[in-house]
Amino acid sequence: MSEDAVGEEKTRLRALGMRVQQGARDLLPTTSLTLHGGEVAVAVGPPGGGHTSLALALAGRLRLDAGRVELDGDASPRVLQAAVALIDVPGVSEPDEVVPFRTILGEELAMAKHKPSAAAIDGWLGEYDLATGITTQAVPPVPRLEILARMALLRPGTRFLVLTY
Repeated sequence: MSEDAVGEEKTRLRALGMRVQQGARDLLPTTSLTLHGGEVAVAVGPPGGGHTSLALALAGRLRLDAGRVELDGDASPRVLQAAVALIDVPGVSEPDEVVPFRTILGEELAMAKHKPSAAAIDGWLGEYDLATGITTQAVPPVPRLEILARMALLRPGTRFLVLTY
């Protein structure tokens, strides 16, 4: 029986008429969307800063010039920041390319309140057949995003993942 069948509502992240400007230029044109927990959604737009602006706005990390973003009716930036994880967003949450990936894994485990032991890190690397000394730039895109997304889900309170491309 699904959650909806027993009367529970899914978590909802909602953007209502949000807009971000830099001077007279729109970084993010007026945008509205609704995301439900457990769903995958794709937002498509022209190349440029709009992708990053959308990600930051959904995560409560960017001041809006219009509109609002709310999680289950709460528009508090603190609530949004705790619930929305930004995964590998260029210039925001992307790991440094030359840093050993194991260092990134250790930081992610620590953020998730897990012990970043060598054994735990080696376990993650081994699960994806990655060499222990691999740099972040050498990790292929699919395992890189999968690992970073799975680790973000380990963080207490994470309810939504946002990736940009």
